[in-house]
Amino acid sequence: MIELRKVCNIVVDAADFVAQRRREKRLPATANDTEHPRILNQEKNGNILFTWDDVTQSSKGAICTHVGLYDPIKKKHDVLWIYNQRVHIVSCSVNQGKSLLAFTVLNREDSLAAKLPGKDIYTVFLAEIQATSTRVFSLNLERQQFIKVQFLYDIQESDRESHLIVMLHRESVGLYHIKLGRVGEKGVVNSYLNMVVLTLANGTFCICYQKMETPYTIDRRSPVKRSKKSPGPNPSPLSVHSLSESDEETTDINYYICMVHHAKTLHGCVTGLPYSRKYRLIFSWHGDYLMVMLPGHFVHLLNVGIEFEPCQHILLHDRSIDSVLRNGDLKVTGSRESHDTSPPIIVDVSLLSVAAEKMSLSNTSLHELQRDSPAGISFYDNRTGEVWRVHVNMEMLVQLFIHCYMSTTRAALLHYVLTRTRDFFLIKRLFEMLSNDIPSCEVPALMAEFLIATTYSSMRRQFDREILKLVPFTASDTFRGQFEKSYEGERIARISYSLLACVNIASKSAKDRTQKRGSVGDDMWDILRHHLRWMQLEELHRFSHKSVKSLCETRAKDLKLMGESSQGTKTEDQLFFSCLHGHKSRSSRSVSPAPGNPNFSNSSMKRVRPDSVLGTAPPFLQGNSIAELSQMPLDVTKDLFTSHLFKYLRKEARSKGQSVAKEYIACQVQQSRQLCHLLWNLRGPLLPYTDLDFLPNLTDPSSDDEYELFQLFERYYQICQEMSFPLPQGFISYFTALGYRNLSTSLFLQYVDHGVLNLTGEFMAQVLADVRDTPEGVRVKQQIISRLPQNLAEECYREWNHPVCQRYFALKQVSQAITDSSNQQESKRSLSDLSYMARDRYSSKRSSSQNPLDISFLADVALYHTKKENKYDMSTVNF
Repeated sequence: MIELRKVCNIVVDAADFVAQRRREKRLPATANDTEHPRILNQEKNGNILFTWDDVTQSSKGAICTHVGLYDPIKKKHDVLWIYNQRVHIVSCSVNQGKSLLAFTVLNREDSLAAKLPGKDIYTVFLAEIQATSTRVFSLNLERQQFIKVQFLYDIQESDRESHLIVMLHRESVGLYHIKLGRVGEKGVVNSYLNMVVLTLANGTFCICYQKMETPYTIDRRSPVKRSKKSPGPNPSPLSVHSLSESDEETTDINYYICMVHHAKTLHGCVTGLPYSRKYRLIFSWHGDYLMVMLPGHFVHLLNVGIEFEPCQHILLHDRSIDSVLRNGDLKVTGSRESHDTSPPIIVDVSLLSVAAEKMSLSNTSLHELQRDSPAGISFYDNRTGEVWRVHVNMEMLVQLFIHCYMSTTRAALLHYVLTRTRDFFLIKRLFEMLSNDIPSCEVPALMAEFLIATTYSSMRRQFDREILKLVPFTASDTFRGQFEKSYEGERIARISYSLLACVNIASKSAKDRTQKRGSVGDDMWDILRHHLRWMQLEELHRFSHKSVKSLCETRAKDLKLMGESSQGTKTEDQLFFSCLHGHKSRSSRSVSPAPGNPNFSNSSMKRVRPDSVLGTAPPFLQGNSIAELSQMPLDVTKDLFTSHLFKYLRKEARSKGQSVAKEYIACQVQQSRQLCHLLWNLRGPLLPYTDLDFLPNLTDPSSDDEYELFQLFERYYQICQEMSFPLPQGFISYFTALGYRNLSTSLFLQYVDHGVLNLTGEFMAQVLADVRDTPEGVRVKQQIISRLPQNLAEECYREWNHPVCQRYFALKQVSQAITDSSNQQESKRSLSDLSYMARDRYSSKRSSSQNPLDISFLADVALYHTKKENKYDMSTVNF
């Protein structure tokens, strides 16, 4: 019932396949020990692997080892792979995709001297069998016992990786995960790291790397095509042939910056680059910025130093700047000496144009020189022997600031100038460009960056690193992703962050600590170790200006509930009265020198004092006092910053917290005044009343330049209020005067009602002096004075001394008299009895501090009112 039937002989069938193949190939005869197949293995899918030794058409008679595959289902034999030499394969396995072949080779070492049998050595190899140029890798396993290799097969074939089991007899079993090439590559990914380790003496430690895939065949990789106008993601490779001829082949570049000092990893991705297999990024320091450069395409300046939390990265791309700049020229200093008469090397647009790529600067030929000069970083081109030095062209920086597409890049360029170059000629140039588009939403943000960054720079020159860690240095958020877009709206670069799970730096040995005692200061490893330990123990928090604003708003609400908001303090009232009565003696305005046109090529990196650039300050900015409305934010800032220092400083450093807070307040006052002076310098010298008094005449016609100055000051006032920075004392009056001159009356009153414009003593004195007492002028004066508190409004009425004011005081006296009479429930009397009632009422109070009712004053006011405003013929009235 049950029997066995011979179906086939695998070895004989394999021998028949070998013989038929020899006849088809017309191979020459070989020795008898060849052409005999040996069965090696059977895979999980049923395929059988066998081997034999034979010659090939290209071996010129040399014996080579062949590996064949037999499919029992299809009854088909195939040559799987041919090794270029003769070896003895004892174990073999092919992966599921038939792209990798693992095999074990037996080698016998004979001892001829001792005439003893040799030892058997088993070695494991891995071969690529579908690539155009086959490679063989050694797994570095050599044993005297048998080694078995076997690929694991999954339910669904994977084109990304294969898993190989290596079984060492009586020893161990190992599992290898082998990454596979992409679509069309059919082999192990030949990738290596373009890795550079960059450090600074202050403890900055960065590991920069780019995973590169170097092709070893001409047509190894199939690039993805992307439409030139499409801002969307890359299309599928399956749809490549359906795209139009206008599409271009593109590729993406990823790089990583492992910031050990921040325990973070920065990931940069640049998309949509023209396809090339030779893109190799250059990592180098540019000051304390980390520069990632691909000449001809992009330059990234990454703010990743230990002093700052990563932010404000400068991302410059050839596709994110205006096409006008792409044809400009930028000088880059080469290897020629000053005595050489040859012309300088020219590279277009800071290595962002195609000219740099045409010079083959984007391949692997550039190598950084090890600090050949303190002036900058240089690169050596091993093809031509030329040396290229990185040079910053400030004039081109201004152009990039104007024409860059993203506002984040513009803010990063300003931050670089404020904190690194600190060249006020250049800062003024950048703000001149901003003043060409004042309504832009970027203007207030860049003003805030100026205030915070310059305040930090002023503190940086006076205090150590421990205190500077708690001082804000930028108005933007740190550790926040950043991206760059082209003018077509396509995202071309992005920056993201990830957390390092563990940073382990070994501590010093006893010998190293003993040797350290004789040196001065800490080395880089000590600084880095202390910094990481401090980050681990307590998370860093820099001082926030938002907390100041929230606390000021809370205090203002409390004062409003207590009823003190409508009436100013005694000091504020006295200041208002003194300004109102003493404003008539005002100093004349000093003339500021005309702004020059500096040559950035001669002194591009020299620091210039702001006074030499801006000239003499206008009269309203002369002095060191601050506005009264800025006193509360200043006090709150001092209190909160002092408590912030006490919280995070060490015990021995807390004693100087008060002095540090005072200095921080002084720096805020200085930088706020400096920004106000800079903004005035953009339009102020163009105004027609440069040589006039403290405030301009309110009735003279205004100009476009003056209106633009008002817009600049409006944004300056807005950002100072939001960031709780102090305002100069004279700015409030000057700003209100500009608003009166450039706004309509109704709009001006709205600004006053919403607290944007403040009615100071200087301004009110100017209103009473300049606005004529015409019916329209009287109405405007009354509307402005009515916005003041009662005590200040009455003082303005006394200073004005207009019949309207006299009528107000007369009505007030009569109202008080009538109110007192009604309180005593006296019967109503005729108007003729008012004077007698008043004499009786106030006869007992003449010696008191209260003013008696002035009967003569009331009579004069009543007579004037009757004469001017009553059209009735009073001659017919019987008195």
